[in-house]
Amino acid sequence: MTLTRRPHAIGYRKQTGVVLVITLIVLVAMMLAAISLIRSVDTTNIIAGNLAFQSAATDAADVGVMQASALLTAVVKAGNLYCDQTLPPPAGCPKGYRSRIEPHLEPPYPNTTWDSYWNNVSVNAQSVVNPPAGFSIDYVVERLCHSATGADTCSEATPVEDRVCAAGGGPKDAPGQPCPPITPIYYRVTVHSAGPRNTVSYVQSIFALY
Repeated sequence: MTLTRRPHAIGYRKQTGVVLVITLIVLVAMMLAAISLIRSVDTTNIIAGNLAFQSAATDAADVGVMQASALLTAVVKAGNLYCDQTLPPPAGCPKGYRSRIEPHLEPPYPNTTWDSYWNNVSVNAQSVVNPPAGFSIDYVVERLCHSATGADTCSEATPVEDRVCAAGGGPKDAPGQPCPPITPIYYRVTVHSAGPRNTVSYVQSIFALY
């Protein structure tokens, strides 16, 4: 009886499943990379959406600036420039107007923020009539003076002398008769615009009245 040995592949007995282990490691790495990519895309979309809402809230604040301008015009015509918004406001002093500022309660004073500043003045703020859908807009006009009566220093511009006046001092088309110098007073409008997703935007404008 003759015994024969069956041929077999060289190194067959040396295979221990290393390729399978490496494949699993690669699959896990690819899965983690895919999850990271998905999260990155989601984060980018959220950031883009938040920026869009922030921009919309800032644009909506323009309505508050326009209505604040109308309020300031009414205050000037009524001669209420020195009415101080206290609680309760005095008679004839419209809500939304303050005849003075408090620099120690507003940015960039140390330990102050826009929110803390608005919490201080919002009690005197006026709400916008017919704001854009989905937005809540309030504004306050502040005369840039440290005193409600005008006795203290105000934020002023350089006196203006480019008008012409008649001998009596009134504005007329009389060449060579300059008017007495006038100094404009600045007024600051602060608008608080709140929109979807708790988006809040603060917008400030400066008006100068002569």
